[in-house]
Amino acid sequence: EPITATPVRLGSSDEPVREILTFALNGEAFGVPLTQVNEILGVRSITRVPRSPPDVVGVCTVRGELVTVIDTRRRLQPASPRAENRGRILLTSTADGEKVGLLVDEVLGVQRFAHAQIEPTAGVLVGDVSSHIESIARKGTQVTVLVNLASLTS
Repeated sequence: EPITATPVRLGSSDEPVREILTFALNGEAFGVPLTQVNEILGVRSITRVPRSPPDVVGVCTVRGELVTVIDTRRRLQPASPRAENRGRILLTSTADGEKVGLLVDEVLGVQRFAHAQIEPTAGVLVGDVSSHIESIARKGTQVTVLVNLASLTS
């Protein structure tokens, strides 16, 4: 009788797993789908743009292409102090293909969450920031706020 391999499953159910790139802002954990982040860059020279909104740090060049850099801390937590030019830039693209950099304090790593660990936030949050928050992911006592990248970069 032939020997067949049994597939190894992560977790105890057949639930789909979402891979989330987690990052810190002002000491709190946030995350975006890993598939939506093109690259993680070290902070480079960022040129301020006159009359730009307060949450736009400026522009930088990535392989000859001009990229708008958004202060993610200011966009998600408007009362926060402006992020210093340290940390990391998450390079992503908008729906129309424009490259945008998200300045974050620190990249924490990739977390895997089962569907049951992700809770919608509809009706819980209020104000301008709520449009940027998609859901909350929980692993034990660890809470990660999942960000709507399309809303954040528009």
